[in-house]
Amino acid sequence: MINARSRFAYCQSLGVDLTAFVAEFSQSNRAELTAARAQLKATGRNEDALYREIEPMLVKSIAGISKAQADQYHVTEAEFCQEVAKNATEYAKLMTFAANAPEQDKLLFVGK
Repeated sequence: MINARSRFAYCQSLGVDLTAFVAEFSQSNRAELTAARAQLKATGRNEDALYREIEPMLVKSIAGISKAQADQYHVTEAEFCQEVAKNATEYAKLMTFAANAPEQDKLLFVGK
């Protein structure tokens, strides 16, 4: 949710469209997203309702992450968003769930 929704909204607020990145990210994380959605459904939860619950935390997190990423490359946050938009495929591969949260990724596939 943080990359597909919060990063999209954050960069959009800076005037940068991350539609291509979200599509690439969703493709790169298709198995994980499918498993997570199945687990939500199995527990009677709704993805949109869950996002509304955790959105304030995700907004704060993505703002901090974006600032740190921009600072790392000595650019503005909008410029970093533009870089992500311009190189959507590469950034989507760098931001896979398996690469960035391997333990949580494993939990999605327990028993499969």
